[in-house]
Amino acid sequence: MKSIIFFILILVLISCNRGKNTNIEFGLNQTKVDTSNIDNNYILGHWTMCSTFGHGSMINYNVCPQILFSKAGTGVIIFSNKTETFYWTLNKRKLTILNVAKNSENMFLNKTYMTFLKKEKNFLSLEIFDKDNSFNLSKSLFEKK
Repeated sequence: MKSIIFFILILVLISCNRGKNTNIEFGLNQTKVDTSNIDNNYILGHWTMCSTFGHGSMINYNVCPQILFSKAGTGVIIFSNKTETFYWTLNKRKLTILNVAKNSENMFLNKTYMTFLKKEKNFLSLEIFDKDNSFNLSKSLFEKK
């Protein structure tokens, strides 16, 4: 329940902040991100990650983490019991992640991943991967009203 309230709070803050010229989004300083390299708008928005693969085993989540990629090059992963914030850039299918908190428990490591986008009938699927790990994300093609 706390994660749902936190997610709604983030969406409200983002909505209230539109149209204002500010350097803060998700509490992150935008000057650390070079947004000129963001050449693929498809990654922007709200994604759901229900499975990951790494080190020979697949994990399917009962409660799927939510991932939000903002236009300013910041992002947040919302788990049922915690959140992680990160900076990101995407250039020619290469997604670079830089975590705000530096610890070994982050979902994404501080590195560059490859991406593969596939358009299905009602949703987009996005695979973020490197030689060791694969993260499978999806988002609806239809906006919720």
